[in-house]
Amino acid sequence: MAKQTKKTTAETKKKIAEAGRQKSAKDKKAMRCTSCGRRIEAEDFWVEFVCPKCGKESIIRCEKCKKLVNPYECPKCGFRGP
Repeated sequence: MAKQTKKTTAETKKKIAEAGRQKSAKDKKAMRCTSCGRRIEAEDFWVEFVCPKCGKESIIRCEKCKKLVNPYECPKCGFRGP
C-alpha cells in the first residue's frame, strides 16, 4: 500500500509540474479567477491548483470566491467543484 501512495504522490507532483510549465507559456495573459473571471493581481490573495479530475488544467480562485465557496468549472474536462 505504501508503494501506491508514493506512486500517487509522484504522479500528483508530475501533474503539478506539468501545469506549471503550461502556465509559463500562458504568463503573457492576465491570470483570472476561474469562478468569477476577476483579474488576479500580484498583491491579491488567491489560490491555484490543478483540476482534481483531469489534472491538466490550472484552476485559479480569488479570495472572495474561495470564501463564498463559489463553484468553479474546469475548462478542459468540465469538472465542477465547490
